[in-house]
Amino acid sequence: NFQRASEGADFVRLVPSDPRSSKYNPLPFKMDWGVHHTKMFLVGYENTLRVVIHTSNLRRRDFDDNTQGAYVQDFPLKDKFCAVAGGGGDSGGSEGVGVAVRQDELTRQHGESEDLYLTSSSFEEDLIQYLDTYRQTKKYVWPLEHGADTTRERIPLLLTQVLRRYDYSSAYGVLVPSVPGYHRLNNCPFGHLKLRDAVRRHT
Repeated sequence: NFQRASEGADFVRLVPSDPRSSKYNPLPFKMDWGVHHTKMFLVGYENTLRVVIHTSNLRRRDFDDNTQGAYVQDFPLKDKFCAVAGGGGDSGGSEGVGVAVRQDELTRQHGESEDLYLTSSSFEEDLIQYLDTYRQTKKYVWPLEHGADTTRERIPLLLTQVLRRYDYSSAYGVLVPSVPGYHRLNNCPFGHLKLRDAVRRHT
């Protein structure tokens, strides 16, 4: 469903050697080498989110000639959204209308306040924290209200707000994001320091 956001997707050319905090270099510093890029798919379905994190670049040579790996897991909606997402699609009854209105109202609350979000796990926090480093502030209207009244106003949301709808408590992996930059040693959520903390916590 995510691919059907009303205004399409943003494709941003990143040039880390450009002046810092500029159009093509959102980092607070310049780098003369390398371009950071995420190897991840976030695939939205009616009631689930599929997270795919892979080692391959999206080119035939990487797939055909090299050994690659992928982490794939589906996550359900959190309970408060699960109750509203499945109804109202085909029944045509009054209960379906009520479900659609509740879903619209939750979306409106999402657009207005962060207080609606309850973290389901450290996986969720790691995912959101990583995506926040992209500094993507543009909101889209996402096709989330299955069976909702199409005449109602649609509420634009950030991608990270949409991802907060899902329950990641069943995650069997640990995210170890890598973010370009200079990071303090204490409580660093990225790179080899995050790997160190994950090994300490889970072994």
